[in-house]
Amino acid sequence: EENRMRQIEKIMDMREKKEKRKNIVIKKRKKENIRDEVKDLIRKMVKLGSKEEKREIMKRKSILKERVERIEDDWTCNKRRIQFNLRRIAEEKEREGTRTQATYRHIWLEGKWRS
Repeated sequence: EENRMRQIEKIMDMREKKEKRKNIVIKKRKKENIRDEVKDLIRKMVKLGSKEEKREIMKRKSILKERVERIEDDWTCNKRRIQFNLRRIAEEKEREGTRTQATYRHIWLEGKWRS
């Protein structure tokens, strides 16, 4: 019974990952009240026709680097949680004056990539 449930969960996870492979998420923060720094997050999920389309968009996303919009992969809940934690660590280190960079499951700290 328990083994069967694990198999079903694994199959469902694989389906979810397959569906999300061709998707991207566009995020934009919109400040409504500058004094209180209240931010509203606008999030749109875009389903693309092929992996090639997605690859082209992801290559060109650096054009938006200085803007408030961000283009990201459409990740599963677990992957989003991991990435959120890495970004939080990177932001804390940036405030301390350390140059950082966070990518999927890796972070650049003190001149070294860490997992």
